[in-house]
Amino acid sequence: MEAKTKHKAISREAVFQAAKDLFMQGKYPTLAEIRLQLGNRGSKTTIHKYFLQWRDNCVQKTLQENLHISQDSVKTIEKSVLEQVINKQAQQLALYSKELMRHEKNQLELSLENENLAQELFLLKQELKEAQAQKNSFEFAIQEIKAERQSIIEQEFQKKDILIQALREELKQLNQETRKEIIALARKDDDALMEGKIKIMNLNDELKSSHKKNKELNNHNYTLELANTKLSKKLKCYQKMAQEHLSEEIQIQYIPEEY
Repeated sequence: MEAKTKHKAISREAVFQAAKDLFMQGKYPTLAEIRLQLGNRGSKTTIHKYFLQWRDNCVQKTLQENLHISQDSVKTIEKSVLEQVINKQAQQLALYSKELMRHEKNQLELSLENENLAQELFLLKQELKEAQAQKNSFEFAIQEIKAERQSIIEQEFQKKDILIQALREELKQLNQETRKEIIALARKDDDALMEGKIKIMNLNDELKSSHKKNKELNNHNYTLELANTKLSKKLKCYQKMAQEHLSEEIQIQYIPEEY
């Protein structure tokens, strides 16, 4: 552990000098004033001891040396100084009393405000406690509702699963019955189907024959159209020769060989 720092003790001469300086400033030396004059140093017991020595032995000497007054006037001056110090201290005491009353009033107001705040805090804690209890109650009710809802959902799912399974079995049976009926109908309609196929084949043959005849008619029409075209050309040629009154020889030249 570090050793504590030791302060140098205040000497008798330092206390005497501080008291003398205060006295010469018109201040009556007190223990607090002397210690303040010494820079807040020294033991109060030591300062008090030296102060008493100074007061008993040096007051008169200090007055005589510095103020050049008689011994008869020392007591009067000391009394005047003491009265001034007492009056000043009385004024300070009055100010301190007034300040103390103000602080006590503020303390009372703060105390009342503190009591009000404590009461409000207590009420808020009660409300918080009640709110927490309500919250716990609501959470418990919600959990029960969730559990009940989950149970209902599971039951509904089970019912739907059973219904779906029953529908699947019914659909399977219906498919089997329908397949049997289709097979039976197919067997009954085989003959009718063959007859229909034969009729279709016959109709196809007839259609092919009709197409062939239609094609032959188209070819014949085309031949007739060619012949008609040739006749039209010959007719136009004859009309042209008649109009120009050509000779018979010239007319023969204009007759096409094909005629």
